[in-house]
Amino acid sequence: MATSHQFEKCYIRNPVSLNRSDLCAPTPYTPHPTPYTPHPTPHTLHPTPYTPHPTPHTPQPTPPTPQPTPHNPHPKPH
Repeated sequence: MATSHQFEKCYIRNPVSLNRSDLCAPTPYTPHPTPYTPHPTPHTLHPTPYTPHPTPHTPQPTPPTPQPTPHNPHPKPH
């Protein structure tokens, strides 16, 4: 049972509450917090794709057509 002193304190603390039953009854803490959904901007910076169009490394080598120099073991003297 709430004594007159406790009732007085509760009444001062909750002047709006007129029902003697819920004067000292703590209000259940249900603030209904906003759910943390900040909807962050999706990280889509649309970066320029790194395609520098490099020159394809295909030097197209000339097919080896070695015109064989006639093997002259005795070169002509100058």
